[in-house]
Amino acid sequence: MLHDPAFGWVGTVKLRDGRQVFVRPARLGDEPLIQAFVRGLSVDSRYQRFFLPLQELPPDHLKRLTQSHPKTYAALLAFDSSAAHSPRVAGIVEYGAEIRGEACELAVVVSEDWRRQGLALRLMKDLADVAAANGFTRVVIDVLRANVPALELARRFGAVPGRSGGAFSSGSGVVRLSASLPSAAHDGPMARLPLCRPRPAVAAQVSAN
Repeated sequence: MLHDPAFGWVGTVKLRDGRQVFVRPARLGDEPLIQAFVRGLSVDSRYQRFFLPLQELPPDHLKRLTQSHPKTYAALLAFDSSAAHSPRVAGIVEYGAEIRGEACELAVVVSEDWRRQGLALRLMKDLADVAAANGFTRVVIDVLRANVPALELARRFGAVPGRSGGAFSSGSGVVRLSASLPSAAHDGPMARLPLCRPRPAVAAQVSAN
């Protein structure tokens, strides 16, 4: 395993089908990799994640991803560990502080060919640990009402709709769910599934981009 001063433990995760991803914080220099990932998503996947018909991330969103501080904003990237010489992002999870400060909004997206392997839930739980360690007590998750797989993912994460049923407003089509966080992360990020020590070539390549 590796250690990142701002986020805690990062490393390689073995998924259900045996494939591995290397997970670490997003940082400066990742912009081309992130944009390539977003462009590679299907039109439906981009809309379900961003609620907009975008082709790639706008500059302000990209800046938040790569120049963040976990007290206000944080992001983890999952990289395809088999692509050591050509790093490829397989998933992104991020949170941003809500106005009142004790809650953060959590969002995740995984490329189509990495789904149904437990990666999205794993990334959500890892970043929730980061949020708890940085003083957040609650996460909120916004999901399009028609996005049934994402609603199920949020439920498995432990999030539930608010008292009003979770909808922002009548006809909005968006459901807001929330989940409480512990006062401090009892298990550091990357502690839930078996970890493999990153192969030196993979760790070096991913760290250099």
